[in-house]
Amino acid sequence: MNAVALRLKPFRTILVDLIAFAVGLALALYGEWRAEELVWTLWLASLLVGGGTLLTMIFHDAFWPPEMENYGVPGPAFRVAKALALIIFFSIHFGMFHAIHAVFVWAFLPLAEEPSPALAWKYLPSMLPFVLMLAVGARERLLKSVRSFEPMAPYANVFRMHLLIFFFAGAAYFKLSPLWIFIVVYVVYFFPLRPKAKDEVSEPSASAEGARVSAAR
Repeated sequence: MNAVALRLKPFRTILVDLIAFAVGLALALYGEWRAEELVWTLWLASLLVGGGTLLTMIFHDAFWPPEMENYGVPGPAFRVAKALALIIFFSIHFGMFHAIHAVFVWAFLPLAEEPSPALAWKYLPSMLPFVLMLAVGARERLLKSVRSFEPMAPYANVFRMHLLIFFFAGAAYFKLSPLWIFIVVYVVYFFPLRPKAKDEVSEPSASAEGARVSAAR
């Protein structure tokens, strides 16, 4: 069974992440945010940042398409049809994930006694700065996904939300302090380790194999 190889992020990346982490945490504490507000900000960030990344990725692929093997660059009609099909698919698929998450998050950490469209106008202005902070934390992965057309990359926050929902349920049951919820969530989103790229993993393996061959000789 292969273990996931991790490496430390570059110092500049860690520094920017730490600043975003500190600013986000300070603003949350200064604004006396409840855990509910933080959790719904994460949901909103996943929806807006992930959805925006998918749209950017689709338009980037439509305007600057890669060559198709044996066919060259696809024509405008094909690119428009492909873009529309992808927009419809991800609007349903990505949107459905967040709709289901919203049901579970509301069950554990509701913003009010009853859901209402008016809640969006009440909380949206204060949540948007935190959405920006989380977008900063995901900047490298999202930019890479746009350039290389990786539609699954924006789902990373969806998977995080999957796991954090269990934590939120436990936090609500044990009535944990919002401070601990803030810290756990921000650490999850700004963790300083990341998986190694395939070439980074394969190069040491090739070197080790070469060393073993030399030793055998």
